[in-house]
Amino acid sequence: MRLYGKPAYIRSDNGSEFLGQLLNLWAYHHQARIDFSRPGKPTDNCHIETFNGSFGDECLNLYWFETLEEVKAMIEDWRRDYNKSQPHSTFNNLSLAEFVRQAGLRRPVPV
Repeated sequence: MRLYGKPAYIRSDNGSEFLGQLLNLWAYHHQARIDFSRPGKPTDNCHIETFNGSFGDECLNLYWFETLEEVKAMIEDWRRDYNKSQPHSTFNNLSLAEFVRQAGLRRPVPV
């Protein structure tokens, strides 16, 4: 929230981790609406479903982690590559960093 401000809404699936009182309380106090996808309709949240698939296929499913530090380091390496180097169809096959640069966006993007 320091970088981008509080969200107007949070889009989520109906997983148990998103149905708890803490998320509801946080959203209420920050005046954010929770927008749940319809059960069995992954197209309601296709961007995160695509991201989750990429994250699993390109990072989590490739390694056998032995320590939490290993997991953190591997995820950070993958995140940097995903944002700086990987082309994304959403951004006309540009990386996120290149899209932001070309678009002249002023908001900082964590790359």
